[in-house]
Amino acid sequence: MGQVEKTGHLQDLIKEKNIDFVGIMETIKQDFSVGLLRGLSGNKNMKWEWLPAMGHSGGILVGINIDKLSMLAVSKGDFHVKIELQVMQTNFCWDLIVVYGAAQNAHKDRFLTELANIIQKQMKPLVMGGDFNIIRKESDKNKAGGYNRWSFIFNAVIEQANLREIFLGGRKFTWCNNQENPTLEKLDRIFVNTDWEKEYPLTMAKTLTRSISDHNPLLIDTGVLKITHKSFKFELSWFLREDLKEIVESVWKINYYGSSIERWQKRFRALRKKLNGWNKNWEGRYRREKESILEKIENLDAKVERCGMSREDREERKELEDKLNFVIREEKIKWFQRSKEKELLEGDCNTKYYHAKANGRKRKSYIHSLTQEEGEIEGQEKLLTYITSFYKDLFGHPKQNTLFLDMRGVTTIMEEHKVMLTKPFSEEEVRIVVFELKKNKAPGPDGFIGLVDIDRLNFGVINLIPKIKDAAQIQKYRPICLLNVSFKIITKVLMNRITEIMTYIISKNQTAFLKNRFIMEGVLILHEILNSLHQKKQSGVLFKVDFEKAYDKVDWVFIYRMLKAKEFPDQWCDWVMKVIMGGKVAVQVNDQVGPYFKTHKGLRQGDPLSPLLFNLAAKALILLVQRAEDNLLIEGLGENDNNKVVILQYADDTIFLLPDNETYAKNLKYILCLFEQLSGLKINFNKSEVFCIGEAADKAEVFSQIFTCSVGVLPMKYLGIPLDQKRITKKDWRNAENKMESKLGCWQGKLQSIGGRLILINSSLSSVPMYMISFFKLPKGVKEKMDFFRRRFLWQEDQGIRKYHLVQWPIICSPRDQGGLGVLDLDIMNKALLGKWI
Repeated sequence: MGQVEKTGHLQDLIKEKNIDFVGIMETIKQDFSVGLLRGLSGNKNMKWEWLPAMGHSGGILVGINIDKLSMLAVSKGDFHVKIELQVMQTNFCWDLIVVYGAAQNAHKDRFLTELANIIQKQMKPLVMGGDFNIIRKESDKNKAGGYNRWSFIFNAVIEQANLREIFLGGRKFTWCNNQENPTLEKLDRIFVNTDWEKEYPLTMAKTLTRSISDHNPLLIDTGVLKITHKSFKFELSWFLREDLKEIVESVWKINYYGSSIERWQKRFRALRKKLNGWNKNWEGRYRREKESILEKIENLDAKVERCGMSREDREERKELEDKLNFVIREEKIKWFQRSKEKELLEGDCNTKYYHAKANGRKRKSYIHSLTQEEGEIEGQEKLLTYITSFYKDLFGHPKQNTLFLDMRGVTTIMEEHKVMLTKPFSEEEVRIVVFELKKNKAPGPDGFIGLVDIDRLNFGVINLIPKIKDAAQIQKYRPICLLNVSFKIITKVLMNRITEIMTYIISKNQTAFLKNRFIMEGVLILHEILNSLHQKKQSGVLFKVDFEKAYDKVDWVFIYRMLKAKEFPDQWCDWVMKVIMGGKVAVQVNDQVGPYFKTHKGLRQGDPLSPLLFNLAAKALILLVQRAEDNLLIEGLGENDNNKVVILQYADDTIFLLPDNETYAKNLKYILCLFEQLSGLKINFNKSEVFCIGEAADKAEVFSQIFTCSVGVLPMKYLGIPLDQKRITKKDWRNAENKMESKLGCWQGKLQSIGGRLILINSSLSSVPMYMISFFKLPKGVKEKMDFFRRRFLWQEDQGIRKYHLVQWPIICSPRDQGGLGVLDLDIMNKALLGKWI
C-alpha cells in the first residue's frame, strides 16, 4: 500500500468503476496518512476504516462513499471489519463485512471461530467478501492438495449461516504465486444472505485483471440490465384463470384467409397480441389482491373479537381464504416457471425458493465480458455485436467439398420403411407430439411453451449456456436454439417417424438417442477392454477425440448425401432439408435479442431432429473405419479377432481403440482428416487425448506426435464415468460428493418447507450419484458422506431455530407404508442398478 504505483492504480480503479465501497486486504500497514487516503478517494467523498496488520502480514482497509451510503456503526475483530450501512436514496440498511483470513494453519481455527460468531448472529441483509485464504473444493486449485479439514469447516460455517456465494464471472482462480510453474487458487470470494437478495436479486460479481497484486480484484455490481423491449412469454399460471379458455376460443373462431400454414400463423399472432393485452391488466395483481384479501380477513377477525362469528362471517372467511390460496398458488407457479425446476414442490408455497432459483439462474447465465485475442469485450452492445458476428461466421457458408464417400454395399432402409415415412400425417400423430411438449421449458421466439411452407415458421433464438462454471470465451458456451412451438411440432413429428428405423441403419457402436440402446453399453465395453489389457499384461492405445462445435459445423449437403445413400424417399429428404435449411436465427445475450440472420450449415441444438441426423453423419466415420478394417489398414482391441472394437460413439463423444502399432495410428489420423473433409466437422486434435497402456506407454510421445494431441493419464473420463485398469478409489467419487454438496446448499433449505425439502432430496439430491452407482459399487465412506449431506438438508434450521434429527436415518429411508418418508436408500438402489448387468 505504500507504493505510489499501487496507490495510483487503486485510485484509477475506484474512479473508473464508479466504486461506492471498497475493501483492501493484506495492507501490511499499522496506520494510514490523510494524504494517502485522500489520494485513494480521488474525486469521491470516501470515509475510511482500517484494521492494523499483525506484524508483517494482514491488515484491512475499507472505504465508503458517504455521499451515497451512511455509516451507522463500525466493529472490528482480529480478521474482519464490519460496517453497518444505509443507502441514502432508499433507506435500505445492510451490513458489509470485509475479511482477511488467517494464512497460517496455526491461526485458522481462531479465524473460523470468529467468522462463525459474526455471521451466525447476523440479522440484517449482508454482503461479505475478502481473502479467506481457504479453498472450498479441490477444483479451486490447479494442483493437487489444498482441500483439507479447514475447507470442510469453512463450508459448514458458510452453509450453517445460509449464505450464498456469488458466482464470479471472468476467471476460475483469484490468486497466483507468479512462479515459473505457477500455483493458482480461488481464495477471494463474495457471499450474500437471502435478505440481501430480496433487495438486490441480480447481484453479480466478476474478477478484474491482476496487475499490482498477486490477487485479482473482485467487482460486485447490484445493477440490472434494462431491456427496452419485453418479449411475449406464455405464463403457466394463466391456466388457473377461468377466462383463458374463452380468449383462446374467441381468437380461434375467427376466419383467416390463406394457406393452412398462413392461417395457423395468423391465429398465433392474434392470440399472442390478445394475451399480451389481457395480461397487462393483471400485472401487479398478485400484490394488490393479496393485500386486499389480508386486509378483509384482518377486519373480519377484529369484528369476531367484538361480536362473535356468525354463519355469514364463517362463509365470508372461507371464501376469502380460497381466494388467498388461489393468488398464492398463481404466484408460486409463476416463479416455478422461471426457476426451471422439474417438479412443483408441495407443502408451503415455496415461492421464495423459486424466486431465489430464478435469480440464481439469471446470474449464472449473465455474460459480463468475454476475452478474445484482441483483448476483453465489455458492455451489452459490444457483447451482442461480437457474439452475433461469431455465430454468423460459425454458421456461414461451408468450404466446397470435392470428396465423395462410396456408399455401395451399405445397409439401406426397407420398402415398408419408405411407406411409413411418407404416408399422410394423422391427427393422432400431431396430438401425441403436442401433449409430449414440456410445459416448463424456455419458449421460442413466438413466446409459447409446449402447448407446407416451413420457412414461414423456421426461426430460432440462440441461448448461450456456459459449458463450465467460469466461462470467459465464447467457445466455452453451448448455443441452444429455441424454436417456435409451431415449428417444433413439425420437427418432432418427423423425429417420431424416423426414430422407428434409425436402430436398423445406425451401427451398434453408436449408442446415442436410439431406441433400446443404453448410454452405459459403451462405458461397459471400454471398462472390460481396459481390465482385459491389465490382466493379460497387453498393450493398447486409446484415442479420445474432441470435436469442435460438432453440431454447428455439419455440412447440409453431406446430410443430404447420407439420406440418399440410405435410400430415403425423395419426399422425406425434401422435408428434412426444409427443416434444417433456410432458417433464420438470432442470438440472445442477457435477455436482449440481436438481429436475425440466415444459417448455411449446422444442426441446431434444440431441434428434436438434430441428434438423429448427427448420428447419420457420424455413421460415415463408422463406415470409413470398417472399410479400413476390411483392408487390414487398422485393427481394434478385444478378446479375439471376432469381437475386436475400433470405435465407440455416443453422439460426438468418440473414442478409438488400437493396438500398439504406429502404422495403425497414422492410418487412423488419415481417416479422421478424410472425415473432416467429407462432413464439415472439425476435430480439435490439440484438445484430444491419447492414452497409452502397457508397453505402449514407452512410446507415448510418438503417438502424441502422430495425433498432434496431449498424452492423457488414467483414470480417464468417458461419458462422465472415471475408468481405469484398476478399481477406482474414493478420490474418483469426490466429484459426485462435491456436486451433491453444492447442488442444494443450506441457503436453499431455509426457503422451503420440510415437505419441499423431502421432494428435492428424492428428485434432485439423491439423483446425483445415480449414474456412478449404476456402474460401480458405492464405497461405504462415500455413502455415509452422501447420507450426511441429505440428513443435514432435511433437518435444516428454520428461521434461526436449530432443528434436531428427530428420527433415525434408516427409518427415514424406509417406505411410507412402513412408517418412513421414502427417501432413497443408496445401498439398496446401488445393488438394484448393478443387478441389471447380471
